[in-house]
Amino acid sequence: MAKLTLDTITSSFASTTLFNTNFATILAELDGKVLYRNNTSGEANQMENDLDMNSNSILNAVIPAASMTYDNTTSGLAATTVQAAIDELAALHP
Repeated sequence: MAKLTLDTITSSFASTTLFNTNFATILAELDGKVLYRNNTSGEANQMENDLDMNSNSILNAVIPAASMTYDNTTSGLAATTVQAAIDELAALHP
């Protein structure tokens, strides 16, 4: 199924109107449904669905350990972030 459907321009009489309508449709799709690498400041640019990478990696993805939550229910650590858990373990085993 197509992600974007445009009207076919079949006659010169309506060509300008359909041409402009098709471009407006394309613009709406790009403005509302595309995730940009370098987005205009102040505009939304976030994922709305999970991304299935089909067992492929995302390269150069850097997630700070301080912002990653850590489930400490079975470890006995007090830490609640990955960075805090690393720091806590380093302090316990210098």
